[in-house]
Amino acid sequence: MTGFFDKLPEISPKKQALTQKPVFDPYSFLNLRPEPQTAEDRFKEAKELLSAESNTAIQYLKAAAEEEHAASLDFLGMLYATGQLLERDPKRAADLFRKAAVLGETNAKFHLAMALREGFGVRQNLDESFAWLRVAAKEKSPEAMFALAEAYDQGLGVETNPEIAETFFSQAALKGEKRAIMRMVRLTSEGSHLNPKLCLHWLFKGAAAKIPVCLLAVGRYWLETTPKSPVRGLGFLEEGALSEDPDCLLELGFFWSSARFVAPDIVAAIVYCHLASTFGSWKASQKLSDLRALAQKDQLMEAAGIAAFPSSQLVVQEIIKRRNDGA
Repeated sequence: MTGFFDKLPEISPKKQALTQKPVFDPYSFLNLRPEPQTAEDRFKEAKELLSAESNTAIQYLKAAAEEEHAASLDFLGMLYATGQLLERDPKRAADLFRKAAVLGETNAKFHLAMALREGFGVRQNLDESFAWLRVAAKEKSPEAMFALAEAYDQGLGVETNPEIAETFFSQAALKGEKRAIMRMVRLTSEGSHLNPKLCLHWLFKGAAAKIPVCLLAVGRYWLETTPKSPVRGLGFLEEGALSEDPDCLLELGFFWSSARFVAPDIVAAIVYCHLASTFGSWKASQKLSDLRALAQKDQLMEAAGIAAFPSSQLVVQEIIKRRNDGA
């Protein structure tokens, strides 16, 4: 069974494919970058350098942590917890979380609570986990609010209380916690809590948080509601496409291959269906075959040129640019 620290996204940002020639940085080339003078400066510089100069970033984090900079202690703990850039060490991670939590770092209080809940690098203690979650939730941590709601819902360190659980689930959703938002969407879309207006509110909240299924739903809403707003709908679908969501990509393929809203664009339709098919959509594969049979040779060649960009995000950005340029 996977735990909280096994499901975390990449902390160290991946290098993005370049769309233009990089700017020459003499400080990096000659190793003359000014040395940060305070723990806070070292922390900020470390976060900037994580992907490009990870060794320097780790040095800055460790130096700031030695000065008991709470955010650096917590961030270093997350690197040890996830095994990103540093060898995975749950015990050291938990120790760093506790140190940062005692110093007042809200994120560390939440991370320590989750370590205590799961026995990650520390003896499992649901009571202490619950206590730290209450503190972090009081400091408006959306993740802590969600975890506290789970505690009340499942009886983790506290007696079950569905009413209090729902309160914290709702508060976490209002703060933008994605799992909480999706829970509210499901809750208001079916059964005794069915409320279409409230469900739409949460879908828009989810779209603002860039949740792909919400971007798709809100995109379709603007395409189908009265009065229709294809421009708005297109914007939400393109946002989903940039996050590599196959359903949004497929929807864009249908959007550009039909004449329901705007003049069809077979090139865009082919590219979007191609991307959706590469992410496993069999419907997109079928649609792509139909579009290739209809397309002219020059359209196929243009689509192939765009699809050859080095990342899906760059492909989508090129299609959006092409649309904005009026192609």
